[in-house]
Amino acid sequence: MATRTHVQWQAMVDGLEIRHQAWINGEYTDAASGGTFDCFSPVDGKFLTRVASCDEKDVNRAVAAARSTFESGVWCRKSPVACKKILQAFARKIEQHLEELALLESITMGKPINDALGDHIPGSANCISWCAEDIDKIYDEVAPCL
Repeated sequence: MATRTHVQWQAMVDGLEIRHQAWINGEYTDAASGGTFDCFSPVDGKFLTRVASCDEKDVNRAVAAARSTFESGVWCRKSPVACKKILQAFARKIEQHLEELALLESITMGKPINDALGDHIPGSANCISWCAEDIDKIYDEVAPCL
């Protein structure tokens, strides 16, 4: 499945910019405590980055932001057709960044690159795409094909 050599994959790893902050309320942010921990690849033990060491304060911030966004209705007030288009675009983005996402999966979780390329990442895109296709069927609307 992998069409790249080990040297080519390594060059991609060396060129990655791995985000180290938490994603809360639509933006990257440091942990409230300012704490971090070292993240090493299970593949070769190589240092990857320092990661925000989130704690209860950060979880509470994330939950409050998610609750606020949920209650705003920004998603639930969208039409099924609009939701479908957003999810389809998300699935396409995953497919467009297949190699980068597979590589990140491999170096951060130890998953073999061929498994990430051939199954896990495409499977994620397929799952999101399937859910997108289901939206208008649940609400008895048939959206036009894109």
